[in-house]
Amino acid sequence: MADSIPRAIEWIGGPDGCIRLIDQTRLPETLTYIEARDVETVIEAIRRLRVRGAPAIGTAAAMGFVLGAREFVGTDRGAFFAHLDRVGERLASARPTAVNLVWALDRMRSVAESLKSAPVTQ
Repeated sequence: MADSIPRAIEWIGGPDGCIRLIDQTRLPETLTYIEARDVETVIEAIRRLRVRGAPAIGTAAAMGFVLGAREFVGTDRGAFFAHLDRVGERLASARPTAVNLVWALDRMRSVAESLKSAPVTQ
């Protein structure tokens, strides 16, 4: 029974997957999904109110942070963390007053910061 209830947001497809979220602007007439494969799609979904509700907004931001990290090309550790800072700033600007969005991004930044000196194999 629980599988028949649509999930507002979820990660699909493994490590190379994407975020699938319900386009809240289409409800209740139509159940439409957005598949976000890049951080810009997540930012746009948050900004255009396609993602609604504090928990969903925070979750979308955290997952968007992962998509943004995946977009980095290169091997320079410093450049990678600078890239993550920019990704976090862009996501935060999507809806600056959303408390859960800021909280989720702070958590993601904290995890990233804790990995700055980790071996590349982790």
